[in-house]
Amino acid sequence: MRHVMAETSAELRTLRGSKYVQSVIGDIYAEVKMQLECGRGVLFSGTPCQIAGLRLYLRRDYDNLLLVDVICHGAPSSALWEKYLTHLEQKMGGKVEYVSFRHKENGWRRFGMKMSFEGEKRYYKTMSEDPFLKMFLRNYCLRESCYDCKVKQCGSAADITIGDFWGVERTQPDIDQSMGVSLVLLHTEKGRSAFEKIRPNMTTRQTDYDEAISYNSAMTSSVNRPAERDRFFTDTSRLDWDKLEKKYTSEKLKIRVRRLLSCSLLGKARRMLLQRKHLTMEKIPSLTE
Repeated sequence: MRHVMAETSAELRTLRGSKYVQSVIGDIYAEVKMQLECGRGVLFSGTPCQIAGLRLYLRRDYDNLLLVDVICHGAPSSALWEKYLTHLEQKMGGKVEYVSFRHKENGWRRFGMKMSFEGEKRYYKTMSEDPFLKMFLRNYCLRESCYDCKVKQCGSAADITIGDFWGVERTQPDIDQSMGVSLVLLHTEKGRSAFEKIRPNMTTRQTDYDEAISYNSAMTSSVNRPAERDRFFTDTSRLDWDKLEKKYTSEKLKIRVRRLLSCSLLGKARRMLLQRKHLTMEKIPSLTE
């Protein structure tokens, strides 16, 4: 996965969609600067740290540059992704041809990993079934800096931030729908001006900033660092995929026992509450007496 330039609609299509693996910057910063110096308009998109990196590289603002970042959970290991792809290609008997990290076959709240391989073979598993997504969402495979993201502490350096409007069913229930609702945060006048130009082509609603991010902690907070994170990367290099998957995605016995005990205690508490309520109701005298 790497950053590339796109100038046509066909080239732009390959950039669409979430990609849960760190992109290689390569010489894209130098390419952006060259295009800007030639007077061409450039829209650069990436993670918040990549946007901040470009600003530091350029050392000045350009009127013909629009910066767009995404609400970022964290950047997963590209080595882990390559290991996973190799495993699946061997299992499916062909090279991967298409990947969708967040396919909405079951809606946006239960998105899944969808791939196609040579020979018209297909793969699909939900976020709670696909091992790579499980490792990602459990924060095992992120860059060390993602557990203490300095950009989130300082605020976005972009003109526009885009992401999912998590919590929309609570804050704006009338616009909630199964395929998801996008969130657009405008940080600068340049970003606002660019958005207003395309706004007539969309269905939009203005909302309060604090309300918009109230269920989107990734906008301002780094994820927790798992205690097993260092061991996970050691195991990634020494274990085959099946063993790695079993060790880090299978539900551990103590977790199952804890959940069962929790359910048992909740059930017991509920029964006691119902019994107490029943006794209380019996003590209330009838209004007809």
